[in-house]
Amino acid sequence: MIIWSCDSSASGQLGPVIATFDGSKKLELFAGYSRTAASIAITVWADLPAGLEGTIEMTGIPFHIRCQGLFQFPEPGFQAPDHLSYLDVGAGHAGAFFGAPPGRYTAVGRIPSYGATVETSFDAGQSFPDGQTGVFNLPLGCVPVADTKQQLGALLPKYVSALGILVGKLPASSANSQLSNATDEARTAVVAGDTAAALDALARIRDIVQPLKAQNPYYELLINTQAAIALLTQPSPTG
Repeated sequence: MIIWSCDSSASGQLGPVIATFDGSKKLELFAGYSRTAASIAITVWADLPAGLEGTIEMTGIPFHIRCQGLFQFPEPGFQAPDHLSYLDVGAGHAGAFFGAPPGRYTAVGRIPSYGATVETSFDAGQSFPDGQTGVFNLPLGCVPVADTKQQLGALLPKYVSALGILVGKLPASSANSQLSNATDEARTAVVAGDTAAALDALARIRDIVQPLKAQNPYYELLINTQAAIALLTQPSPTG
């Protein structure tokens, strides 16, 4: 339960926006758009032990993402705000940093096990998608969410097409040949509206690239595969 919180709105990353939970423990959120980096930054800090789950969600028009991760203790010597743990959503450090279309967004940090929530809204300026694939690359623990059928129809083919572009740059090998075949199958299945076949092909891509994620383009293949799977398995948009 939220005991106290405040709100802020800014075009740069300002904060913290603070909520308290479980007595006087703090949950802090920094969120905003950096003109220098031309990207959005969202970080969540909490008075929690390492290993507890947390989430970040960013809603708004025209982009919606959802992230899951674990709280971690900062490295010794790092000046953490109020000596709190940070939420790592798969990047190996505090927070989520990513590009998104210009718009008005609301960032929400949550601790599900405590029912604690903190949020703030901000305006984001221009960011730039990946120069090769045309999609906005997200942290490993984050996926896009389609709020309308039109968004789903636009986002899903774009992420699947990104896989084909990345696979096309790989050197010839048995594993990469399997990736190429699975990518073609996923693209064909998405066009045909065959969700089961698309998910089967995407799962094979994920299983091949996951052990190789420490190097590119396998990391980008993994995050884009996860994005496509998330879009295919989310509840069907009503709008």
